[in-house]
Amino acid sequence: MLKATLSNLLGRLRPGEFSVPSPRKPPPAFYAAFKRRDQLSARDVRAIAVHEAGHALLYAALRPLPDYVTVTLYDRPGRDDVLGEVTRIIYPHQLEDLTFLRWQMLMLLAGQAAEQALLSEETVGPGQDLAQWTEHAQDYLTLCRGEVFFAKPANEYQAMLNQRLLTRALTLQRLQVRAFLSINRSVLDDLANEIELHKRLSARELQSHFAGVQIPAGFPTPALA
Repeated sequence: MLKATLSNLLGRLRPGEFSVPSPRKPPPAFYAAFKRRDQLSARDVRAIAVHEAGHALLYAALRPLPDYVTVTLYDRPGRDDVLGEVTRIIYPHQLEDLTFLRWQMLMLLAGQAAEQALLSEETVGPGQDLAQWTEHAQDYLTLCRGEVFFAKPANEYQAMLNQRLLTRALTLQRLQVRAFLSINRSVLDDLANEIELHKRLSARELQSHFAGVQIPAGFPTPALA
């Protein structure tokens, strides 16, 4: 079946924490990465380009866009056998604020949302996207005012309440991501085409696409300076 085949081909998101790397450590890690599991067809490469474009488009909300950010598609397996990736953000502070945390959550949902928006056939995105989203959502709900989220649920009832909050948050954020991609659909399409064609886009090249991006009211715009 097509769905199962694409699931096998697309692989999983490269795991990684969003902790602040030390300046003495190697260059920043990458996330939103597909691992190679088989020979990719042109359709598979298109799906990867669209997925990476979805993640990358959310970077238009950063203030400013860091100059080390790149989007890369590989003709051959790259580091850790990945075929596509977007640079992970180095947060400039030791303590992440809720705005940056919300942005990370939305960014993690944007890859599969982009596939749903641009591809004629829905594919199965990397399962690690949602796993990482859940980790960040738990942190967010624990810190968020007005919500009672149990960091360590003591019983099934508390666990059920947590799951309800996570489900509601996921539904709301998926709607928010879809709305963002919808009003910026032409930019998303152009960006996916550029990634597929050129295989690598620098921060400057991304910024030229971001000039036409519309940021909806209430959308998180983290300050990185």
